[in-house]
Amino acid sequence: MTDELLLRKTALKRGVTDYALRQACQSGRLTRLRPGAYAYTNGPADPYGRHLLAIRATADAVGDGVAISHQSAAVLHGLPLLEPPGRQVHATVNRATGGRLTRCLHLHSTRFDEDEVMMVDGVLTTTPARTVADLARTASFCGAVVTGDAAMRTYGLSIDQLTEALQRWHRRRGLSQARQAIFFMDARSESPGESRSRVAMHFAFLPKPELQTEIRDEHGDFVARVDFFLPQHNVIGDFAFPGDSTDVGDLREDVLRGLGAQVVRWTTADLDDFTATASRWRRAIARSATAPPPRWQIR
Repeated sequence: MTDELLLRKTALKRGVTDYALRQACQSGRLTRLRPGAYAYTNGPADPYGRHLLAIRATADAVGDGVAISHQSAAVLHGLPLLEPPGRQVHATVNRATGGRLTRCLHLHSTRFDEDEVMMVDGVLTTTPARTVADLARTASFCGAVVTGDAAMRTYGLSIDQLTEALQRWHRRRGLSQARQAIFFMDARSESPGESRSRVAMHFAFLPKPELQTEIRDEHGDFVARVDFFLPQHNVIGDFAFPGDSTDVGDLREDVLRGLGAQVVRWTTADLDDFTATASRWRRAIARSATAPPPRWQIR
């Protein structure tokens, strides 16, 4: 990764002039990440990889005592974001005032304790718990949940740990919205799509689902582990990951329906506007009220 980042000070030591750097940017051989830092055009094309380069350039520029934080810390910890990261890097300086905002840097000014930061690949970064607490205060509800679910699953964080991280600095803004997001987070959500689906169901006022429920037939043989399940209505929800086989999904749905289940399926494309999917959930709930009991075992 470091070979894909070129710092101006390194280039000058090698005899490369500022004029040559400008020419390389104009020709497309280099991309300017921030003042004094460039990425080679044949470097990472995905936004997360590019953001990692921007983080390293920023960490070099801001100096000691400043921790990468918020969305950028999530990227360093390998956690997903609701929206792909851009060129602006988030960092936190350990003082009450003195933040600033530029095209390349959002410097937050909030206190942090020594145990709230750690080194990740040589970069001072807020811990996963502190990162989630910061995002819960400052990001959208859905954005906080997407990252928080993954942090709980990846790092074994509990609601209590996240709440403690949030309450450590009780005078900060956004605490009320942060608490709502944290108490909604669930390590059983296995992808950003499932996290977004839970949020969409919540805001559509649908019943709260059980997650990752194991379905077995009347003989006790395994049938499926389903993403969402409403036990009081015997309705199953199935979020289809990008790239999932439609044939496999259809076959599993046919088997579940054969056991008497009501099944609702949707994809990532349905999450931007969940209205039609929510209507299908409600119709499935209504059908279950008059349908015979399913022939299955739930675990």
